Amino acid sequence: MNANFQGRTGLPKRLGALTVLVAGLVAGSVAAPAAAHEDSIDLVVFGDSYSAGIGAGTPAPSTITNDPRCFVSPSGYAESLSERQRAVELTANAACSGAWAGTGPSEPVNEDVPDVPQQIQLASEDGLLGAGTDLVTLTAGGNDVQFSRIIGACMQQDLAICKATVTQAEQAARTQVAPALALDYQQINTAAPDATIAVLGYPHLFSTEGATASPLSPEAAKVFNDGVDTLNSIIEGTTEQSDSVVYVDVTKRFRNHGIGSSEPWINFDPTNLQDYNNFHPNEKGYEKGYAKVLKPVVRSLQR
Repeated sequence: MNANFQGRTGLPKRLGALTVLVAGLVAGSVAAPAAAHEDSIDLVVFGDSYSAGIGAGTPAPSTITNDPRCFVSPSGYAESLSERQRAVELTANAACSGAWAGTGPSEPVNEDVPDVPQQIQLASEDGLLGAGTDLVTLTAGGNDVQFSRIIGACMQQDLAICKATVTQAEQAARTQVAPALALDYQQINTAAPDATIAVLGYPHLFSTEGATASPLSPEAAKVFNDGVDTLNSIIEGTTEQSDSVVYVDVTKRFRNHGIGSSEPWINFDPTNLQDYNNFHPNEKGYEKGYAKVLKPVVRSLQR
């Protein structure tokens, strides 16, 4: 998620819009996987900058999509999971910073970077996603609701405008994100019928304790975090129609680690609002947050 707060078209194209922000989940309840695996678990990753690992390590153009506008980092949750869980083999990270969930009923396709449907298609064509895929992880929705615009409104405008902007985003999540994600799951299931799809939510980005390091007031931080909870609940709802799709919550793991806390797991440089790492997890956030909540999913596949 980049911080020029101008919506999709205004964000730096090299690293895309903010990947998402609004959400929360934790590895608490994980549905039963489609199948169990004794050998290594083949992992394929799709989604936005949170799956691309932006915020941890130096990003570079993706070698999967062959699109110079698609950036990934070598230190995200997928890489951490595969390095620390010997049973997991990262087959491909096809996520892109700035990617959208896809085309909803009236939303045009994001032309900035490959969106999730395009990522799935590319991975399938390259033989990276298929019958041998055991686990697919996905984060998407934050760019669809233009989270950078929400942060900008909550930083720069009064609380009433912050609330109105969040409300608009919540409606977009219901009408655009939910149907787009449903189509994404169908596309993945068609290409990889035996894969479990783990859909991750977003953390609360901001502390509500009034810390001086936070760019949002405690009141605005609460409005924003509540909006993330709504987005996460909508995302979770899209996973309930299929036994092969599970929702993984990260909000509990990130509790007390938002921007403005004593130990933030989210990047924010108040001296450089254009830093593309801003509002993305740092290495601890990916390792102790996202990768940690995925471990129960991995264990369930090993049974």
